Amino acid sequence: MPPTASELTSLGIETFDRGEYLGALDRFGEAISRARQEGQGEQELNALDWLCTSLFNTGEYRATVTANQRLRRRAEQLDSAEYQMRSLLGEAVTIERCDLRRRWPEVRSLLLAGLNIAHRLHDVYYEVCHLSRLGGYAVRAGDAEAGRAWLVEAGVKITRGVTKRDYLRYILHRYFSRCALGLGNVALGWTYAQFAQQAAIQFGNPNFVATSHLYLARAERARGRLQPALERVERALSGALQMHWRVDEQDAEQQRGELLCDLGRPAAAETAAQRALELAREMSMKEEEVRALLCLGRVRPGVGGHRSLTEALRLARERAYADHAAAAQRLLAGAAGRPAGPPH
Repeated sequence: MPPTASELTSLGIETFDRGEYLGALDRFGEAISRARQEGQGEQELNALDWLCTSLFNTGEYRATVTANQRLRRRAEQLDSAEYQMRSLLGEAVTIERCDLRRRWPEVRSLLLAGLNIAHRLHDVYYEVCHLSRLGGYAVRAGDAEAGRAWLVEAGVKITRGVTKRDYLRYILHRYFSRCALGLGNVALGWTYAQFAQQAAIQFGNPNFVATSHLYLARAERARGRLQPALERVERALSGALQMHWRVDEQDAEQQRGELLCDLGRPAAAETAAQRALELAREMSMKEEEVRALLCLGRVRPGVGGHRSLTEALRLARERAYADHAAAAQRLLAGAAGRPAGPPH
């Protein structure tokens, strides 16, 4: 007797929760086909939603957008407000990962539309999912006041009985950490990063535990503790390489390159930053591409460094990243005043 769509979806979720996203994709693909054969529309939508999430976690963002559009069309055909809401959230988080700062109005619109549906459905779990991302993304997009208000509202809704409470706490606390660090409150940023890791451990997904080390590493660097930050990044990188978590690999290599540069190890920093650049381009991560070029510009001597900084400046201007453009200009001005370093 072949497994049912429900059984295949359950197998996929078990695989996903172990951080084995590529294996989960196979199970969810099978579940979608089986659900159509069985005429199980709700089960088909559930498997499609998990397929979108698995694609997102592998860094296949173009495929994720296509899958979310497919989910939305099918949800409309089956008149499912819940899965229309989920598709809106999935599209928003995918756009955020690729280019939040240029597309923040679009991301905000998608999240507010999804939040309205969650309100209508009285779905507290998805209300928190939308509110926490609205808050975290708003802070990064430069609207700190609105961002803090959304984060606080999300926190109020995480009551003891809410679905997947530890997961929601993990998401919320990591955004609070980035918010606090961005506003210069390093101690609070460190505390929230610790809370995020505790919640990730309690939830149990090894990928989330590994990612929490990257948030702690940012806080360590802000505290001036470069070597402990590097150790956390390398711990996360080891897991990412073993489990094929490309998103974490990109973040870890980016942070590793910047930390190694700060620690005066330019050759190792260049290798890390080059890998971060390759991954950013593979996954169409626009801001991360510029950050990697800036790091390469800091560590490459002579013409190579100048070329990286010039490219970073061009892209930063095209994409309206004023802070990165200013950083590139400062580094170019500094490079013009110093002799080329030795090859390494």
